[in-house]
Amino acid sequence: MAHNRKQQELSPLASPIKKKSKPPTSIDMVDKMANTVAHFEDILKTELTVMRNEFASHMSVVQSLCSRLDLLTGEMREQKKVVADHDRRVTALEQQVVDLQDRSRRSNLRLIGLPECPKRPPGFFKRSLPTWLPSLAGKEIESGTSASCVYKNILRPR
Repeated sequence: MAHNRKQQELSPLASPIKKKSKPPTSIDMVDKMANTVAHFEDILKTELTVMRNEFASHMSVVQSLCSRLDLLTGEMREQKKVVADHDRRVTALEQQVVDLQDRSRRSNLRLIGLPECPKRPPGFFKRSLPTWLPSLAGKEIESGTSASCVYKNILRPR
């Protein structure tokens, strides 16, 4: 056995200095590169598949948001039309109110400083209005025009 040990120690296989491996051949290098490329292709394909799936899920969300935006835009246009119509109607009603107020005021004339008298002669106002209001001079005043007496407590402050 000892003899076998010595032989093992002296044998080239048992040498503590490792023998250099032979240099790779071009075929070995091509195979190794092909395996590496195939491995990277697999990694890229799986990552690309994951990215496509994520992109598809994001696109479905974007499409639903776009459709909701379209609906809201249509509703907003309709509401703008309704508001514009209401604005026109409010403006017309405001003009009617102003016209009604002006018409109700046309019949009312307040003469301040006119002495109170329970009864005035029938032609008093017809004769006096052109002197009080020079713009009425020369104009015909309707005979159906009437005047009513306002009480003191309304005209004078307390």
